[in-house]
Amino acid sequence: MEEERVAKAVTALLKHLNDKTEGKKPSLLGGEERVHVVITTNKFLTDKKEFKPKKIDLKHPISEEPEICIFVKDPQREYKNKLGDKVNRVVGVSKLKGKFKSYEARRLLRNSFDLFLADDRIVRMLPKLLGRSFYGTGAVPVPVSIDGDFEKKVEKLKSCTFVTLAPGTCLDLRVGTTEQNPDWIVDNIISAVNEVTKV
Repeated sequence: MEEERVAKAVTALLKHLNDKTEGKKPSLLGGEERVHVVITTNKFLTDKKEFKPKKIDLKHPISEEPEICIFVKDPQREYKNKLGDKVNRVVGVSKLKGKFKSYEARRLLRNSFDLFLADDRIVRMLPKLLGRSFYGTGAVPVPVSIDGDFEKKVEKLKSCTFVTLAPGTCLDLRVGTTEQNPDWIVDNIISAVNEVTKV
């Protein structure tokens, strides 16, 4: 992959977005938008849909301080006390069945965080509880063991992006944001493409 061509594409994208938003009122969500790279392959990477996301290492973190939500077993309070200072929100299974039962509530939850984690003991329950609002949009929670050095595990995940493989020849990877240094976006695109070839 030619770095010069990637750099030109990133520069053109950022200029286009800047021109598009110039003179417009700032949105309530701020000016930051996600940058994705779409990779097409000559053959299917898998024959069946996988629900466990594959980790793709990036050269730079997508966000220095990502907003992180973790899904846990009940009782939620127990895990909130244990993990509360390492993540932004802890959501128990019963909350997913109640407060976040509607599609709209799940969609709002999905749009409120940069990274979703899940206690690896409840991962099999999540496709049914989260539905298309998560599993149809690539916001699949990353399984993690909450035992051991949880903080260290979270730090490692900050410099990664994730992909859920399904039969097809197209992959969509989040590699940065429009507020990042353009050189970081270029580096992340190149490292993501190189990592995907190892999947």
